[in-house]
Amino acid sequence: MTSDRFSWRRVAQLFTFWWPRLRTEFWIFLAYSAVASVAAALIDKSTGSIYGSTLAGPCSYMAMLGCAIFGIKAGREERIALPALNSEKMAFLLIYSFLVLPLVTIGVANLVYGAICGWTSSIQLMKSHLQGVPGTTDADIVRMIWYNVAMICAITMTTLYFSTASRRRGVWRGVLLGLCVYIVPSFIAGMVAGVAGAKAGFEAAASGAAADVNSEMFHQQLVGEVMEVMGWFMTAMIFISVIWLGIMLYLFLRNFPKRQD
Repeated sequence: MTSDRFSWRRVAQLFTFWWPRLRTEFWIFLAYSAVASVAAALIDKSTGSIYGSTLAGPCSYMAMLGCAIFGIKAGREERIALPALNSEKMAFLLIYSFLVLPLVTIGVANLVYGAICGWTSSIQLMKSHLQGVPGTTDADIVRMIWYNVAMICAITMTTLYFSTASRRRGVWRGVLLGLCVYIVPSFIAGMVAGVAGAKAGFEAAASGAAADVNSEMFHQQLVGEVMEVMGWFMTAMIFISVIWLGIMLYLFLRNFPKRQD
């Protein structure tokens, strides 16, 4: 008989129960994160660039969308039958989605990359490239980091909610709707940057400041104005992502017990 008191022991037992279904995903994600980050670090260290880091880009997608595995129909039926409280099941799902997956993907990638390139040098390399963009400050770099964190959390929660809420095709619904939360802001960001760049260009042309469109000064002014607009956009998106995260978390906590029948 299951007691009415929350038990971390039963949460740990849920990990044991789910491990046969999770281990393939777990080891694939871990292996790719390690290998890709080694390759990225060696490329960046030898070239003095950060372009090799794109090899580790899929690690973020693994962290955000990996929890869609809980949408498997057979897993859902077994999850319902497990002798554990709903609060314990939700704790397990949240811990795996927001702690385990990020650690074995983004965490491993950053750990390996930093170990090869050196923590100080890799951070300085990133800052030097970002600060090479006109108008970029340390505050902008911090804002970019918070923007990425907020987006990752919002997408993860969306994926988890819809994959566990769907009675059919939970995996695909979780992945597709999670990707929508990523694609829509990215599309809007592209439009905002394009409009800001066009506006700055037209204003420069009207004032005669763009007499030489190939001049370095004109390019720096143009990029600087676009970066300023994008800074406001990222700030707005951080707040929107946090609100969306809260909505998805609320729906998950409220509706999860109703889906256990």
